[in-house]
Formats: sequence, C-alpha cells, structure tokens
Amino acid sequence: MKTIIITIFLLLPALTFAQDAKDLLRKGNKQYEKKKFNDAEISYRKSLELDNKSHKAVFNLGDAMYKQKQYDKASQEFTSIANQKIDEETTSKAYHNLGNSLLKSNKYEESI
Repeated sequence: MKTIIITIFLLLPALTFAQDAKDLLRKGNKQYEKKKFNDAEISYRKSLELDNKSHKAVFNLGDAMYKQKQYDKASQEFTSIANQKIDEETTSKAYHNLGNSLLKSNKYEESI
C-alpha cells in the first residue's frame, strides 16, 4: 500500500506538467485560429518548455513562425520534425511546409 501511495506522489508532478503542456498547446491553437500568431508562438514555446518531445508543439511553432514571416526559423522547426520521422503524414506535411518556408526565404534550390 505504501508503495502505491509513494508511486502516485512521484508520478503526480509529471502528469501535471504533461497536462499543462497540452493546455498550453491548445491555448496556442486557439490563438493561432484567431490569427494571434505571436501569442501562439509564445504558448507553443511555453508548452515545449514543459514537454520538449511534443512534435505537435514544434510543428505548430513552425506554422506560427511562418505566419509571422520568420521563414528561416520556421524552416528550422519543420526540419526538426521531418528528421524525427514521426509518421508518414506528419513527415510529409513537415517537408511540404519546409519547402514553402525555404521558397519564401528565396532559397530556391533548397526548396525543391
């Protein structure tokens, strides 16, 4: 019984951080939908501080950077996602967005 209670107390902070990271991700998504791209960027970054393995937060951060015309920074985020090879759909979307970011940065050869 003591072992179960100790385990719960040890896991509770981790669950709280994960939930907070998801809440921040959702908050960023709502801000993004309202075209508040700078605010969304901040929420995605805060989410990543709590859960640096969230590929959704990284991908969405890249989108927010792209919308703010920070194409080089967006390219870095999309490259990170593409290199992780999460799943086929996510990887293809990351490469698509990476190509667009590079194109907007006038890096024509790389965008191809």
